[in-house]
Amino acid sequence: MGWLALHFPALPLDLLGNGSGIPLAIVEPCDGRSAVCLANAAARRLGVQDGLGVGGARALCATLQIRARDPAREAEALQRLAAWACQFTSQLSLEPDALLLEVGRSARLFGGLRVLVERIGAGLAELGFATVSFLAPTPEGALQLARNGESGEAADRDQLAIHLRGKTTNTIFANNTIKD
Repeated sequence: MGWLALHFPALPLDLLGNGSGIPLAIVEPCDGRSAVCLANAAARRLGVQDGLGVGGARALCATLQIRARDPAREAEALQRLAAWACQFTSQLSLEPDALLLEVGRSARLFGGLRVLVERIGAGLAELGFATVSFLAPTPEGALQLARNGESGEAADRDQLAIHLRGKTTNTIFANNTIKD
């Protein structure tokens, strides 16, 4: 069995087309003010960073386009992505910022795990979504590594443990606990 975690770290930007080179920032309420929670590459080049207030962000970039984060739209997009992913597997889980797909059982239908994972990644890129993906023997491990920004794969639980050791001190697997 193999689990593919697909984390969508730039989902709010992806839904806006990432700004097409125009400085763009997504903001959300934080401690009674609106703060940047995500900025595209054009805005980051000008110094706009996560956590920066709207005023500070505009001071760095007068042409900055600001959009409010829309969690309902993001959830709807993930629902659509989950429906799209059903062409690759019948077993998937929807997370607030990710999809988990059990791809081990359907790998042979698509020419192997590597081919299947590449096909899924290419399809998501074609749809305009940036992902961080990790393939692992457990859904929890795959998701944790993808959320930590690590792309790749672990063929078995021993390899997964090696990947996770640098990421956490207490990771729970289906029936095992790994402690550093």
